[in-house]
Amino acid sequence: INLVPKEGGNTFSGEVSGIYTNEHLQSNNLTDALRAQGLSEPNKAYYVYDINPTFGGPVKANRLWFFTAPRFAGNRNSVPGVYFNKTQGTPFYTPDLTKPSYRSDRMRSIAGRLTLQASAKNKINGFVDIQSLPLIGRGDFVAQEAQSGFLFWPNTLTQVTWSSPRTSKLLLEAGFSWMHTTYPNQRHPSV
Repeated sequence: INLVPKEGGNTFSGEVSGIYTNEHLQSNNLTDALRAQGLSEPNKAYYVYDINPTFGGPVKANRLWFFTAPRFAGNRNSVPGVYFNKTQGTPFYTPDLTKPSYRSDRMRSIAGRLTLQASAKNKINGFVDIQSLPLIGRGDFVAQEAQSGFLFWPNTLTQVTWSSPRTSKLLLEAGFSWMHTTYPNQRHPSV
């Protein structure tokens, strides 16, 4: 991975961008023809969101800067025709029509970077991005409590780079990246 994110600067600045929607901001295409084929309800997005704030600035002007860019994203969608089991603890499945099944993702990413101008010709960057990604209800079309769920935590990308322009035609660079992932992963505790 050769990643070149923003470094920050001598003024504090930032921004926030994002999206959001929920089940009240959608329509469906459930027609009588689809009902006649056995479809009783359409897919539904209970919510979808993605929020991305960024902020950066000086720790020490002209010497040390920081930049951070966390991300918070997720969604929950219905699984038509699949319900929680009303008779849990027994060998029987009785669909609980008041509790429809769902699939859910939630991603958290906390990324940060420090840039040090060690001397006029030596710059050092340190970057880390720590992420978690729980997936709930992925896979089978069975009762919600029988669904698979996974927790990818912690996933981490760490990078350190050094650059040194020696002349107008010679640039020296070196870097180290380390990626830690939890795959294969543990089962999510809520399923």
